[in-house]
Amino acid sequence: MQTQEVLPGLFRGVSMFDGSSSLIKPVTHTQFMQVDYLVGEDPARLRPRIVARVVPHGETEEPTACIVSLIAWRSAGMDDGRWARLVACHDAEVHLIRALLEQAPH
Repeated sequence: MQTQEVLPGLFRGVSMFDGSSSLIKPVTHTQFMQVDYLVGEDPARLRPRIVARVVPHGETEEPTACIVSLIAWRSAGMDDGRWARLVACHDAEVHLIRALLEQAPH
């Protein structure tokens, strides 16, 4: 929440749960239709934590469907409660992405 760009390509977001903030740097890989999200507190020490990828899916050369995947890695210091919240939020995000894709003009 309250994500703001603090440097070109580097964002700071605030947790809805506890008000803590983190830095996020999205790195796009257009050829793979993938975004890696580097996360951390120190811009020089960001680590890959989340990957979002869209894969065309269908029987034709121009598929009309896709598979959206969201992968998150649990850090060593993340307790069970925080991990459960992250999983629930990412589950909701996948549903939001799907809804947006289904609303997009075809």
